[in-house]
Amino acid sequence: MFYNPRVSVIDNIPVIVYPSKGAEKVFDRRDAGCVEGHLRTLYDIHCKSLPPNMQFFIAIAWDHARSSENPDQMIDLWSYADLDGASGAQAYERTFRGLERETTVGECCENAFAMLGRESEHRRGKGLREYLEQRPQLPEWLRIGEDFYF
Repeated sequence: MFYNPRVSVIDNIPVIVYPSKGAEKVFDRRDAGCVEGHLRTLYDIHCKSLPPNMQFFIAIAWDHARSSENPDQMIDLWSYADLDGASGAQAYERTFRGLERETTVGECCENAFAMLGRESEHRRGKGLREYLEQRPQLPEWLRIGEDFYF
């Protein structure tokens, strides 16, 4: 399940941020912009390893614990290019634990794939600016129905 998404910009690249249920364990809901700040730091550290020519990102913020006591900040960063390709946009995924690349967990959960599919349907036939103006309505089983920040 996801909190209401927000659109931000990092280095002139739009970022749609979807905090998932559990992100509140590792990102402070009272600190407006803390997820976006974390994303900016990630981008600054890893921008050279991201695919070139990205037109927008979708970032999923979540939590994951190697042990039951201390969950880590996690980000699934989906990078999109070639939006008008014959088969749809090219999407590239990178997962980060804290500020480091993570390769031992799956690419994302099934809920994230469902949300990404809704975003893809919503984007088809629109220019980037029009696409970013509003988010698609997710099915009830995928949404928490409230903003992440208080």
